[in-house]
Amino acid sequence: ILHHVRTSKGYFLVDLSAEAFIRDDNLESLHRYFSSNHVPMGKVIYLTGCMNASTVYNEWCNRKGISENTMERMLLVSFPISQHSISTNMWQITEPEYNTELVPQKVFLSWNRRFRNHRTALVLGLEKAGLVDRSYISMGRVDPENSSFDFSHTINNHLVSLLCIENEWSTSFLKKLPLVLDGETRIELMCQDFDSAARDFYTNSLVSIVTETNFEDKELTLTEKSFKPSKEKHPFIIVGVTGALKAMRELGFKTFSDFWDESYDDTQNHVERLSKIIEVAKYISTWDNDKILDFKRRVKPILDHNFQVLKSNTARIAATNIAEHIRKLTP
Repeated sequence: ILHHVRTSKGYFLVDLSAEAFIRDDNLESLHRYFSSNHVPMGKVIYLTGCMNASTVYNEWCNRKGISENTMERMLLVSFPISQHSISTNMWQITEPEYNTELVPQKVFLSWNRRFRNHRTALVLGLEKAGLVDRSYISMGRVDPENSSFDFSHTINNHLVSLLCIENEWSTSFLKKLPLVLDGETRIELMCQDFDSAARDFYTNSLVSIVTETNFEDKELTLTEKSFKPSKEKHPFIIVGVTGALKAMRELGFKTFSDFWDESYDDTQNHVERLSKIIEVAKYISTWDNDKILDFKRRVKPILDHNFQVLKSNTARIAATNIAEHIRKLTP
């Protein structure tokens, strides 16, 4: 088998699609391992959950002086396995009915479980803008995986400091914790929600603010958090790595630049990007009932489109990319 990989039609497929491991040390390890076994890197296909994997990898190769020859570099295939998981279970999901004549009770919906610096800065920014009480937000007082680590330990981070969020807003937000929505604690049900148990929160809010796993990292992840709003026909803002909306559009989804400023998605500076997102939230919060209903009527075709795109078989797309690579290299 190893002989065929080295000389003929064999290939290695490294499947880590549930994660986004393409840091410098990850790439260094992969190259070192296969090179030491005399396997051409062009015979290695790396399936990853990182949506900007090729860009990150090529930048790394350029820094290392690795030739652009196809046999010198791996093929990195981005596979949004979270979308695939949802799409294969769409048969058991009742399609939501988007009511264009209903003014929702809340403006925003934001699910947060684990503490992250950008999540802390976001909710404190929303608190300062007076939007926490006008939103459905989940946020614990203590870390669900470490009871000795509570929300107050996350406040003194650089994002909060650079956004100039004064202590009074941290104090007022802490008094509201824990913020519990559905009370679900089983991770698999939080991630999947195939029984639509959380649907009422989407129906009774206007826009989802999705706080992705990564924000300041270079690895762009699109987890189930980014796809669940489309399952529920809900407009969304993504608090994630630069290019998250672009990655969604490349998958066929439509975003919402017709209704608010999405330039935050192109912003490299993390503080500026988060500041722009908070400004978008403040802008949406100024809409009166007539504006809200007009928005809902105009946005409905996008939501219907996104619901259908969510059914797409991304595994087939990934498989096609792999097959094309093999056809190019196979004598």
